[in-house]
Amino acid sequence: MALGYAKIITETNKLSFEDWLKFLNEEFLLHSSKEDNVLCNYIDNKGDSSEVPMGNLAELFESNRIIILSVKNEYGEGVNCTIQMTRDNCYFLEEYGLDQLTSDISRNSVFDILHSRYLRLHKEGHAIGFIYDRKGYSEDYISFLL
Repeated sequence: MALGYAKIITETNKLSFEDWLKFLNEEFLLHSSKEDNVLCNYIDNKGDSSEVPMGNLAELFESNRIIILSVKNEYGEGVNCTIQMTRDNCYFLEEYGLDQLTSDISRNSVFDILHSRYLRLHKEGHAIGFIYDRKGYSEDYISFLL
């Protein structure tokens, strides 16, 4: 059980993954540049972290059906961001781990960012659910349902 998490559930469409990366890039520090190569902090299915070229993320997502990225918020605190396709290929589950946020200001800031994303996607007819749990108590139950 995580110490706080958020989840946005969206219907699958062709632009969902690219829209998610664009959102992360606009709202968080998603990547670093090394030698003119844009790298993202990718976490594999074993939990090991490595930097991969941003251009490889779509291919990794297509083959694994899940991507976990570690990003930084405006205060330099880490947020683990996951996007996963459901087994039936109908929905994307976006999950945001809030374990590393140390203050209410950070938590409120991330809530505002994610809630705005949900409202935009809902208005466009893509989002069907938003969960923000400061303590993380509901995570196991929600994961069981999905």
